[in-house]
Amino acid sequence: MQLLPFQKEAVEKILEFCNSNNKNAKISISTGLGITQILTEAIKKILNKNTKYKILLLCSFQDDMLKWLETLSTENINVVDFLPNLKENGIFVTYYRSILMEEEFNYNFFDLIICNNLEFLDDTHIYPFFG
Repeated sequence: MQLLPFQKEAVEKILEFCNSNNKNAKISISTGLGITQILTEAIKKILNKNTKYKILLLCSFQDDMLKWLETLSTENINVVDFLPNLKENGIFVTYYRSILMEEEFNYNFFDLIICNNLEFLDDTHIYPFFG
């Protein structure tokens, strides 16, 4: 996948964050600038470098989730849509509604949480991610 210069810079910023001691960050990428390409490349690099890294990717709708599952599975990334299948290294892709229905979901299980289209959540639902 060939990234444009600004996309490469975005990937590098994500990797810098993952290698830092920072706990929370908000990365905002406008629609149409290659969100899928940027995140796919960043996820590949993170998981290739870290053998015990777990990522949660939350999608707005089930259709988005299916698109991400297809995209990431073609990149030889350990991607699952059923959490018990995520053992040591990989990414769990689901959509917000399924997580919000879980009363005791353990967000601390993940090293990185990516929220795609976070504007669909109100403040009470954002709190577990950034609280």
